[in-house]
Amino acid sequence: MPDEPNRTATYARSEVAVAPNLGPVVTWRRGKRVKGDGDDRREWAAFFLKDFGEPYYVAHDGPSFDMVRAHWQRDPSTVDRMLRTGVRLRDPVAAMTVATLFVGTAPAGDFIQDLQTALVGAAGEFRIAAASALIALTGDQRWTVDIVSVLQGDVSEFVRLQAARALALVEASPYVVDALAKAVADPDYLVRYHAANSLLSQSHAAVTVDRDEWLFSRIRRDKARPEWLEAATRLRERFPNL
Repeated sequence: MPDEPNRTATYARSEVAVAPNLGPVVTWRRGKRVKGDGDDRREWAAFFLKDFGEPYYVAHDGPSFDMVRAHWQRDPSTVDRMLRTGVRLRDPVAAMTVATLFVGTAPAGDFIQDLQTALVGAAGEFRIAAASALIALTGDQRWTVDIVSVLQGDVSEFVRLQAARALALVEASPYVVDALAKAVADPDYLVRYHAANSLLSQSHAAVTVDRDEWLFSRIRRDKARPEWLEAATRLRERFPNL
C-alpha cells in the first residue's frame, strides 16, 4: 500500500486536508474554494472517512459502497443528510453514491433537484458524476451534454478519460458517438484508449480495444494522428444507423 504523505489526499480533483481531529477541512475545485461552511466540510469529511475510507485510497482504488449501503439501512436520515451535503459541496463520490443506492427507488426523486442545482457551474469529475447520476436516476439523456463538454474541454487527461468511460453507460446517439470518435484522436493515449473502448461497448462488441490488434496498433502510438483518425473512422462505422 503506498505511503500517504501528511494525510493529505487528492481525489476527484479535490484536495481534502484531514487533520487527526477532522478539522479544519478545506475543499478546492479547480483552484476555487467550494461554497459551504466549515461545519459542513468537517462533517462530510468525517462521514467520508467512516463510510468510504481514506480519500487517498478512494482516489486510487475507487469508492466501495458497501459501508454506506449498510449505513443507509441502519440510519437512512443521517445518510440522506450527508449525501445532500456532499452533493452541495460537489464531491463526485456523493453523486456516485446517490446513483448507486437509489436508482429505481423512491428516494431517487428527492435527490434530483439537489443534483441539478449542484451541476450548475460545475466542472471536472463532479460534472461527470452528477450528470451520470441524473441520467441513471431519470433516464433522461439530456445530461450527456455535460459529460461530452468535459471530454472535449477539460485540461486534465485523467478527467477526460473519466468522461470517455462514463459515455459507455449512456444511450448511443449521433452526438455521443461523434464525441467519442473525436476523442479517439485525443493527444493523450489513455483518453484514446477509453474512448475507443466506450465505442466498442456502445456497439456491443465482444472485445476491448487491446484485444483488437488492428485498432490497438493505431491508437497506442504517440504523435500518430493519421492513425488515430483512421481508428476513429473505423469505430464510427460500427454505427451505420446513427
